[in-house]
Amino acid sequence: MSEKKKMEKIKEEIMEKNKVPSQVIVAEKRFLNAENIVNSCLKSSGHGKRTITDIIDSFVCNRFLGPIVLFLTLFAVYELAIVGGYKLTDYWWPILGGIQKSIVNILPAEGFLNDPFIRDFVIWMVQGIMAVLNYIPIFIILFALVAIMEDSGYMARIAFILDRVFKPYGLHGQSALPLMLAGLYVGGCAVPGVMATRSIKDEKVRNATIMVTPLMNCLAKIPFYLLMIDVFFKESSGLTMFLISTITIFIALTVSKLLSITVLKNKETAPFVMEMPPYHIPSFNNVSRRVIERTWIFIKKVLTVIVVVMAVIYFFLNYPGVNNIEKENFENNINTIMLEHNLNNIENPYINTFSNPEIIAEYFDYSSRYRSSLRNAKDDSDKERIDFKYRRINPEFFIVYNNGKVNIYDSEKENFERYFNDYNKSLNNLITSYGSINNQNYLIYYDFYKAWQSANPVYFSFVKDGDSNYKSSTLFNAQASKMNKNLKGIDRSRKELRLKKHEENLMGSMLGKLGIYLEPVTKYAGFNWRINVSLLSSFAAKENTVSTLGSIYKDGVESKELSQKISDMESGWTSLHAAAMIFFMALTPPCIATIITIATEAGWKIAVFTSIYPVIIGFIFAVFIFSLGSILNLTGLQMLLIVYFIFVFITVLLGIYSNYSKKKKQKKV
Repeated sequence: MSEKKKMEKIKEEIMEKNKVPSQVIVAEKRFLNAENIVNSCLKSSGHGKRTITDIIDSFVCNRFLGPIVLFLTLFAVYELAIVGGYKLTDYWWPILGGIQKSIVNILPAEGFLNDPFIRDFVIWMVQGIMAVLNYIPIFIILFALVAIMEDSGYMARIAFILDRVFKPYGLHGQSALPLMLAGLYVGGCAVPGVMATRSIKDEKVRNATIMVTPLMNCLAKIPFYLLMIDVFFKESSGLTMFLISTITIFIALTVSKLLSITVLKNKETAPFVMEMPPYHIPSFNNVSRRVIERTWIFIKKVLTVIVVVMAVIYFFLNYPGVNNIEKENFENNINTIMLEHNLNNIENPYINTFSNPEIIAEYFDYSSRYRSSLRNAKDDSDKERIDFKYRRINPEFFIVYNNGKVNIYDSEKENFERYFNDYNKSLNNLITSYGSINNQNYLIYYDFYKAWQSANPVYFSFVKDGDSNYKSSTLFNAQASKMNKNLKGIDRSRKELRLKKHEENLMGSMLGKLGIYLEPVTKYAGFNWRINVSLLSSFAAKENTVSTLGSIYKDGVESKELSQKISDMESGWTSLHAAAMIFFMALTPPCIATIITIATEAGWKIAVFTSIYPVIIGFIFAVFIFSLGSILNLTGLQMLLIVYFIFVFITVLLGIYSNYSKKKKQKKV
């Protein structure tokens, strides 16, 4: 008999005799011998004295108090990060909005109906990026709190407490790190979580951990949660975020237990051993470094992976779009809009300026830029500078935009009054001599207007019809005011037409068609085709859910927050819709990067299985939340609480069953 076979036989005999793997016995003997050597060589002067760490651990790691302390700690983290972070976003969003406006202002002007490709594409990318970056203040607070727990030594205690929790469900303390990295509380990433399972030598526990790690709340899911909470759960934001962030733990434990008694039943297990570091005050440098590193990782992901995926999704959201017949119908609607507002039939000296839709589109772009500049004006002198700038750009646009009213500043008052009086006097003399303009005297009037326009193009645009009134440093032109009224009506009709075309184009796109195809099924969960499209885009990368929603829910106001746009455009939605969507998002399958990592670490069978089962569980309970809540007339928060306690009950029941089975086996032995 070879030496290898002899060793295997000895291992089997030891296993049969002690009911414990031989590796465990060898490890225990090694540690026991090491302890005896240390005790024989060292003499501790403080033997028997309790350290501060021991005192704290007597409460924090207590069998009964430990879980309560952990629960309160996690709840406090959410209150500080979510509630406190939301207040900071009120100051952060205007900064992002300003950056977004600055980028939009350097792009080509929008068309009357169709925008240049470069404008449409860049705005799509910028809006998506800004929608995700809006939550950075919340992430910074969250990262800081997690770093404090890590640096203080409490994170190791969490692993210790969770080891006792995990054991009945086929996991152990070594599973804590992968789950934490993936977002055990919230804010991780499944990719490093799956890779961290390499340290788990127990194949059964390792596979179980890999298969439940994607259920954790990775950082990419948070923007969607926060968006829905901002719209539907503002009064209970902390509680809602706590529920959805911790329910995935109970779901993961339930799934892990079911896996351990089915497909992973015959795998061997090994004990969990870890070192408990002493408590110490967190270092500001360490905490700040980790916050900066993790925030930068998130920003880098936004600027790399998300940008690439967003570009791909842009294609799927816009092509093939509306067909040629529909395009022609939309073009015909432009003429209809012009006729509805009588722009082609009115007598107005400014009619030639607004003779076609392209020039009107330029006017709307001018109005947007001028309005934005005025909002940023610091004082009256700054406003005066802005007025002079936009007068020079296009004086006729300027007076029409200001509803026919122009403030004449002190610095120009003398020059303007001289021009105004001389022009009106000359015009009256011309009319007296030649009568009103007609075919015979057209060239005379043409030369007259050309001469006065050359003298001062800006003032000429203000007074050219000879029907302007000047009083108390204010010029009023009634014809410009009438034109302003007509253009406002055109703008309303134009925006409605643009939104209609955007929706038709979206419905005709590849993703739109797929979302519409799935709507007869997803409607039972409260999902319309728009939500289907955003959820489909999340399969590539979770961050794209919010950016896709930003593209879908357009109302023509770039500076408005996405939460407000959804609230305005989906007035029929309730908190039940949001609760179902949040729960489904919590269980959506891992992104492409995570699937590839799982396949690398555990094989494609496990990767495919891990991608499918969360969709099934998520959709079933999304339907349950929406349907039962609708029947019983319950709120979204009430249904989240019901589902939460259902999974808590199932988890506890499985834990009791596991402990009962273990004790029963021990009695037989």
